[in-house]
This record gives sequence, C-alpha cells and structure tokens, in this order.
Amino acid sequence: MLNVRLPQDLEARLEAEARRSQRSRSALVRDAIGAYLAERERQRFMEAMGRAARAVGDDASSARESREMAEAFLDLENEVSEPPGEYDAGDPWWR
Repeated sequence: MLNVRLPQDLEARLEAEARRSQRSRSALVRDAIGAYLAERERQRFMEAMGRAARAVGDDASSARESREMAEAFLDLENEVSEPPGEYDAGDPWWR
C-alpha cells in the first residue's frame, strides 16, 4: 500500500478527472504511474541502444562487421527465412 500527499491543485484536477471519466482516483493514479514507468523504461532502452550504436561505430572491427551484416540482409530482400535458433554469443546468428 502506498499513501501519497498531493498539492491541493493537483488533487482537485485528479478529482475532476475521476468524475469526468467515472473512474476512481486510485485507478487514475495507478494508470498514470504505470504509464510513467513504461515511458522511463522505454527511454532507458533507447539510451542503451544509442550507446550500443555509438560503441559499434567507434570500433572499426564492429563497424565493419555491421556493414557486412547489412549487406547480407540486403541480399535477402524479399525472401522469407526461418528465425534463428537459440542465440549463442560465440556464434553470431547472421553467419
């Protein structure tokens, strides 16, 4: 259980939205917190993807391997292929 104190203006806005939407304040707060946490997780994921992309770009060997992968995928253009089996970091799935 969690108790939260809200400033009066925010509590009034929450109460008004609860009446308009015919939902409880608790349901609105749960949804708002869930949406906030999902957005933060998405932001962290995107930041990690950016760091990974920069790391690949900064490493000549990784950049070369990435270009090779991209070229290999271009060859597959409209072909349908089976998804890769279990991932083994020691044996890249694209080879």
